[in-house]
Amino acid sequence: MNIKNELKSMFTEHWKYLAISAACKINLFDKIFNGQNTIKKLVQANNWHQNTLEHLFHFLKSDAYIIELENNLLKLTEKGDLLREANL
Repeated sequence: MNIKNELKSMFTEHWKYLAISAACKINLFDKIFNGQNTIKKLVQANNWHQNTLEHLFHFLKSDAYIIELENNLLKLTEKGDLLREANL
């Protein structure tokens, strides 16, 4: 791997860490597991900014922490479930 790609990889990994850390800090995985399982429910119940939450979900879906089912329902994957407070 060349130095330029190595640096890109390092920054990408750091951004991933920040997104996962933020999701854990706001107990996002627990909230989804406990029934706040759409972006709309999460925004209403927690007074969160919808666009910011959608960006976070885009990453969480692309890295397989959550999946989106029919009717915009969110579900944790096995990897996402491991990040619930009860499993840490």
